[in-house]
Amino acid sequence: MMNIGVIIEAYVYLINQKAYMKKLLIIVLTVLAFSSCEKDSLVPKSELPQWLVSKIESDEAQIKINPKSMIAAGKWTRVEWNAFYYYEYENFLSSSILPPIAHTRDTLSFYNQTLMDNYNNNKCCEKLVWKGPMSLK
Repeated sequence: MMNIGVIIEAYVYLINQKAYMKKLLIIVLTVLAFSSCEKDSLVPKSELPQWLVSKIESDEAQIKINPKSMIAAGKWTRVEWNAFYYYEYENFLSSSILPPIAHTRDTLSFYNQTLMDNYNNNKCCEKLVWKGPMSLK
């Protein structure tokens, strides 16, 4: 017959191992969360139209002056549609919505429902262009 002390000791050992594994898992997940690859997936500045580069530089200058500005919650993404690049701006703090803007700075009309349906259903290859420091993913 086994000694009850040995059983309790084994049980405590297993509990401690679980606690160790939980701590290790929390540390690993935290490191993964903070070492995002997002920066590697940014569209290179050389591929952006000049109007967008200027807009981003202007926004960054304003954020530097006022870090809590609504602009800090914005982000630009690039998508492909009908063999062209379009840029979309999102800002979770703002109720205004910009229409998709082509590389040439032409915009799609929100009022043409057929066109917008085609755009939303067939756009692809979304890639992050720029993200403000307070922007959501």
